[in-house]
Amino acid sequence: QPKIITNELGMWVAENSRLIKTIPEQLLYRAESAVYDAIRSGESPTSLARNLQKVFNITKNRAKIIARDQIAKLNGNLTRARNLALGITQYQWLTSRDERVRHSHEVLESKICSWNNEDIYKKSEQDRSWKKRTSIAGVTKHPGQDIMCRCTSLAIIGGLA
Repeated sequence: QPKIITNELGMWVAENSRLIKTIPEQLLYRAESAVYDAIRSGESPTSLARNLQKVFNITKNRAKIIARDQIAKLNGNLTRARNLALGITQYQWLTSRDERVRHSHEVLESKICSWNNEDIYKKSEQDRSWKKRTSIAGVTKHPGQDIMCRCTSLAIIGGLA
């Protein structure tokens, strides 16, 4: 399982660093390295933000947003990789349950979702039929993958959440 996590980490850093559109292309490698090093060494989002701010001469708020977003995306990807490595293919979507939760995330609260298909959901574990998330205006990404998403997942193991 550690090799799966290492591979996931490497792929995630390369993919998500390219999403930081405010950083010129020639600095992309430095962004990847900064994020990768921070995560490998267990740095906090605050520490990563300080490094991003210095290296790329961006505002403190922009650096904080990038750091939190990238770490949330990594955590979501690692959870998915770990679950799938253990044969867990379904999860329950959980929001932060506060006023900042977007509608497209709120409609998925407590719904059962599939790690293998981010377009579908079902209302409960007992439901046999999957429905399209778009039918309820739900986000078609896994928890943590949307920009600044604070949602999480609860693995469904052996039919119990």
